[in-house]
Amino acid sequence: MRLSTPRVATGRFVYARLRRDKYSDQALADWHAWLSGQASEGRDVFVYLKHDEDGASPEYALRLLTGA
Repeated sequence: MRLSTPRVATGRFVYARLRRDKYSDQALADWHAWLSGQASEGRDVFVYLKHDEDGASPEYALRLLTGA
Protein backbone atom coordinates (compact mmCIF):
# COMPACT_ATOMS: atom_id res chain seq x y z
CA MET A 1 0.00 0.00 0.00
CA ARG A 2 1.40 3.42 -0.99
CA LEU A 3 0.44 6.29 1.29
CA SER A 4 -0.03 9.84 0.10
CA THR A 5 0.37 13.09 1.98
CA PRO A 6 -1.49 16.15 0.72
CA ARG A 7 0.60 19.13 -0.33
CA VAL A 8 -0.59 21.92 1.93
CA ALA A 9 1.51 24.95 2.78
CA THR A 10 0.67 26.08 6.31
CA GLY A 11 3.48 28.50 7.10
CA ARG A 12 6.04 30.91 5.74
CA PHE A 13 8.24 28.11 4.41
CA VAL A 14 7.84 24.71 2.78
CA TYR A 15 9.80 21.63 3.85
CA ALA A 16 9.36 18.57 1.65
CA ARG A 17 10.87 15.15 2.29
CA LEU A 18 11.11 13.12 -0.89
CA ARG A 19 11.77 9.62 0.41
CA ARG A 20 10.97 7.27 -2.45
CA ASP A 21 13.69 5.15 -3.99
CA LYS A 22 12.93 6.30 -7.54
CA TYR A 23 11.28 9.33 -9.14
CA SER A 24 10.03 9.54 -12.71
CA ASP A 25 10.59 12.61 -14.85
CA GLN A 26 6.88 13.39 -14.50
CA ALA A 27 6.98 13.12 -10.70
CA LEU A 28 9.97 15.46 -10.48
CA ALA A 29 8.37 17.93 -12.90
CA ASP A 30 5.21 17.87 -10.79
CA TRP A 31 7.16 18.55 -7.60
CA HIS A 32 9.15 21.27 -9.36
CA ALA A 33 5.95 23.02 -10.46
CA TRP A 34 4.41 22.90 -6.99
CA LEU A 35 7.58 23.97 -5.18
CA SER A 36 8.22 26.77 -7.69
CA GLY A 37 4.68 27.98 -7.11
CA GLN A 38 5.30 28.07 -3.38
CA ALA A 39 8.52 30.03 -3.90
CA SER A 40 6.75 32.51 -6.16
CA GLU A 41 4.25 33.12 -3.34
CA GLY A 42 7.18 34.22 -1.17
CA ARG A 43 7.81 31.04 0.79
CA ASP A 44 11.29 29.67 1.37
CA VAL A 45 11.49 26.11 0.04
CA PHE A 46 13.58 23.33 1.57
CA VAL A 47 13.67 19.83 0.08
CA TYR A 48 15.23 16.70 1.54
CA LEU A 49 15.95 13.83 -0.84
CA LYS A 50 16.46 10.35 0.58
CA HIS A 51 20.07 9.24 0.84
CA ASP A 52 20.70 6.29 -1.40
CA GLU A 53 23.63 3.96 -1.88
CA ASP A 54 23.45 4.15 -5.70
CA GLY A 55 24.00 7.90 -5.85
CA ALA A 56 20.76 8.76 -7.66
CA SER A 57 19.69 11.50 -5.23
CA PRO A 58 22.09 14.19 -6.57
CA GLU A 59 20.76 13.55 -10.09
CA TYR A 60 17.18 13.79 -8.81
CA ALA A 61 18.08 17.06 -7.07
CA LEU A 62 19.46 18.56 -10.28
CA ARG A 63 16.38 17.45 -12.23
CA LEU A 64 14.13 18.83 -9.49
CA LEU A 65 15.84 22.21 -9.65
CA THR A 66 15.51 22.51 -13.40
CA GLY A 67 12.08 20.93 -13.75
CA ALA A 68 13.46 18.40 -16.23
